[in-house]
Amino acid sequence: MAQADIERAGVRSNHHASSDVLEGKYRDEESTALARLEVVRPVITADEAKALEREFQEMSNAIITPDDIQTKGVPRPFPKKSAWRKFGRVFGFSWEVIEHRIGHRHDTTCGRLFFAKHGVPFPADEDCGCSTVYAMWSLRVTHDKSGRAGIGVGICSRRERAFAHQDHDIPMQAFTRALSRAISDLMGLGQPVAGEPDEEEEPEAELTNDEVQAYEHAWGIATAEQRAMVRSFLEEVGYAPGEFRKRGREHLDGVLAMLLPPEGAP
Repeated sequence: MAQADIERAGVRSNHHASSDVLEGKYRDEESTALARLEVVRPVITADEAKALEREFQEMSNAIITPDDIQTKGVPRPFPKKSAWRKFGRVFGFSWEVIEHRIGHRHDTTCGRLFFAKHGVPFPADEDCGCSTVYAMWSLRVTHDKSGRAGIGVGICSRRERAFAHQDHDIPMQAFTRALSRAISDLMGLGQPVAGEPDEEEEPEAELTNDEVQAYEHAWGIATAEQRAMVRSFLEEVGYAPGEFRKRGREHLDGVLAMLLPPEGAP
């Protein structure tokens, strides 16, 4: 197709564009790029930011008590669930559930498996009776005054540790993490919440060589019944196969007590 035919058809590529057209195009792109940079400029002055920080600290000192801060058994103190609930109330946050999942591990006595075995549909609104092993919550948290919103996701599973009431504790822990993280992000605090990895967290307690030898000796002289009991216990408190040696110091004494014969036994 000849150049005249191309122009009559209204088709013109950049290859045929004049220098003036290209210069104008690049100028527009440069202006758009500069406009994008404006988005990241501060929306308040330094003095206003200092005043807001003082206001926040005064409010925190007024509503947060020592009972609202977790200090025991952690490398660095962090706000508990009660602290984030107070922040949410005082600063005007509301939340809604986007999605949630609660998972079970079905055992041989599971009603759902029994129904399936006999080809009968299991009632959708009935509990199968198996224990909860993980939960996930996704929440949208909104600052009522400004309309700013953020998403918080919280996950909890039995692999983390032993839960006294896992059917209740696991879902509630996941919900608390989702809500706390969303509020923390919206407030720009950057503080860890329960179950969140901490950059200052100490490494997990791996067994020493002497502890491994003690464990292997106890395992070697234990009965099949004792070994089965230990396997069940380790699975219950969240250890995957072969994981106990890597982080099991917390439960070592209990495991040895299960494997070794009682004092005075023949």
